[in-house]
This record gives sequence, structure tokens and C-alpha cells, in this order.
Amino acid sequence: MWTVLANQQVMQSTDPLTWSKTALTLYQSGNNYATSSIADYDRNGTGDLFITRDDYGTGYINGFTNNGDGTFSSAIQVTVGTLTWYGSIVAFDKEGDGYLDFWIGDAGGPDSNTFLWNNAGTLVGNSTTSNSGGSATVGGAVTGYLSLNEGSGVDLNNDGRIDLVQHTYNLNNYYTLSSLINQGNGTLVWGQNTTNTFLSGADSGAMSSSVSMTWADFDGDGDMDLFLPAS
Repeated sequence: MWTVLANQQVMQSTDPLTWSKTALTLYQSGNNYATSSIADYDRNGTGDLFITRDDYGTGYINGFTNNGDGTFSSAIQVTVGTLTWYGSIVAFDKEGDGYLDFWIGDAGGPDSNTFLWNNAGTLVGNSTTSNSGGSATVGGAVTGYLSLNEGSGVDLNNDGRIDLVQHTYNLNNYYTLSSLINQGNGTLVWGQNTTNTFLSGADSGAMSSSVSMTWADFDGDGDMDLFLPAS
């Protein structure tokens, strides 16, 4: 009836009162999950699981392929080119090729921004550090920037493409909320930047200062609005 992924295990029910659970094991012992995202990266009709971790010294992302029978295999380990931990992981089709790519957040920043490109089911890490808190001009091409913990995917302009909204170091501010508008061809352009929005700043490895990002059309105008539990 139901499949639930929580506490590093898969729980399944055959009826409302009967559940079974299977632990998910990482490549390396002694590490734990931090955040996760479910996405059918290989387009076989089943949602696979991608996670960030609580250790900072590895520089890769783990994934579990969905076997289609309620079980997952620990078969994916992708080097992303920089050290990340605890950050969000967002699935979206950046290149417009029908395959889901990923953006990876980092609680240890701001020192980089990290993506996983999905080339027809082959994942390739990409990390850049070419911007250190620059202006991020609205409408300008996104080349390099510094990101932090939080991020989410949402269609901001109702064009059918998923855009990114995330915690960045834009405008030389550790707490900036930035939108990156997806052009559907592998490029992003800068949307709005709002400083002093998030709670966690530089080197906030502990997730106690991170906040969730909840999207809904709160005023019924057809556009997605954002709620942040922060003040």
C-alpha cells in the first residue's frame, strides 16, 4: 500500500497495520544521511533515492537505485568535485533533455556551488567557485556563485520549467535568498536576490539553523509563493 523512506530505512505496508522495514547501507560505515531527494534519474519508471551526508571529507553523493520491488540497491556514488555536507539536494531538468539533473547544497560554505549533470543516465559532478559574493545582476547569466544549505525547485514564472530558489552568498551577504531562472537549455539567469532572509550563515555545519522552504499558491493568483519559518 505505502512506501516510506525515513531514518535511513525503507518501510513498506501491506495493510494499514502491517509494516516491514529494510535498512539502507551507505558505502562507508560511520556516516549518516542528512537530506534526500527521490528522482527517476535513469527514466525506468521507478523513483531512485539520492542523499547528502553528515561527513565533510568525502566529496561525493550517494544514491540508491530502485529495484521496482520495494527494495533499493546502493549502486551510485558520484564525485562532485568539492566537499559538501548536510545541504539540500534538488532534482530538476536543467538541460531540457528529459533527464533529471541535481543541485547540491552545502552547510560548510560558502565556498562553491555544486551540480550533478545527468547525461542520459550517467551522472557527472560539476562544482565551481568563480564568484565570491558578486552582484548577481537580474537577468544576467549564472556562471559561478557560492551557495549554502537550503534550496528548492519550483516553476516561478509558469513556463513549465523548474527554477531554483536557494540560499546563497550573493550581494556579499551570508543570508541571501536567490532565484535562478531555468532557460531549459542548460543555462540559468539570475532572478531576485533578497538579503538577510535565512538564519544560518557561514560554516553552519549543524543543521539546527536551517529552515524548510514550503511552496504553495497562498493568494490564489496562479503563482507559487514561499513560506520560510524564520524571523
